[in-house]
Amino acid sequence: MSQPSRFRYVIVALLLAATPAALANSYVIVDLGRQHDPVAIDKRGNIAGNIAKGAPGNFDEAIVYRDGRWRHLQSGPDIGIARGINAAGTVVGNIGLGPAVWPRASAPHFIAMPPGAQHGEGMAIAGDGTVVGDYSPPGFPYGEHCFRTTPDGVSIDLGLLGRGDLCVAQAINREGWIAGVANVVPDLHTHAFLWKDGQMRDLGVLPGDTRMEVLAINEEGKVVGVSISHDFLSSRAFLWEGGTLVDLNAGSGFDDTAAYDISVHGDVVGSGYVARGPLHARRRDPAGGRGRRPRRLAPRGGPWRQRRRRDRRLGPPPGPPARLHARAAARSVTCGFDRFMNLRR
Repeated sequence: MSQPSRFRYVIVALLLAATPAALANSYVIVDLGRQHDPVAIDKRGNIAGNIAKGAPGNFDEAIVYRDGRWRHLQSGPDIGIARGINAAGTVVGNIGLGPAVWPRASAPHFIAMPPGAQHGEGMAIAGDGTVVGDYSPPGFPYGEHCFRTTPDGVSIDLGLLGRGDLCVAQAINREGWIAGVANVVPDLHTHAFLWKDGQMRDLGVLPGDTRMEVLAINEEGKVVGVSISHDFLSSRAFLWEGGTLVDLNAGSGFDDTAAYDISVHGDVVGSGYVARGPLHARRRDPAGGRGRRPRRLAPRGGPWRQRRRRDRRLGPPPGPPARLHARAAARSVTCGFDRFMNLRR
């Protein structure tokens, strides 16, 4: 979803790194450089992202942050785009028009797509190396169908919802369950779906909206993302769990919310505007959870200190607002554009 045009952005990659005093809720913000677009992080703190080789903001080269510095991922003369990283440090994305992976200790290679595919995108990768994404089927150069790789090195089509003709797989968990979006008739209105045991389940769309974007699935199969209005002028964070689609925006005090990731414990991290003001980071703890209060980061005597709050906001740091990018891993750190995010211990 595009960022509202009323803000001007300065893009800075940030890393919230736990210090030895982490048990006291103290953390340090590490500036990882300007014009870097971090998109995903693994449990070791390795970050997949992209950088602009040419015009600022035109991200066209895949990079990874390892051992304290950014490293370029080889893509030859083609554009390289990183979209995800798994626990082994393997990055998934695209080289040119083909889905590809960059293993940590070997050369990058393309992913086999279903027979006849013209081009595709690698969107997410599981811990065992299973990749999911979308591809253009034969005869439909601008169409999109979902695929997943199999242990024998080939890919299979995941099918479609109803009479639809569009499907994009956007997330996969350790169990191999896949979440994404698909239409139910040939139009641009999309529903969220969950693919499990060879079956695709329609998760629906929030009432009044016409488009869904799935951004994460946890190990229990809970799905989070964004539900978007028909005119693309408003959005609401959603959570799907146990057969129920929940509007996380309701009663939150935020506008234009988005849920970017969900932990194994059911904690959700995302963003939202307060009375059309600056973008705030936010976390939703599950009801009856472990009794932790949401926390807020605020400058206090040099390093940023994480302070416990009774509200559900993680307010913005100094500087221009920017989009929250959360592909957080449980017990790891998160990264973003000129933005701090929630840190899970």
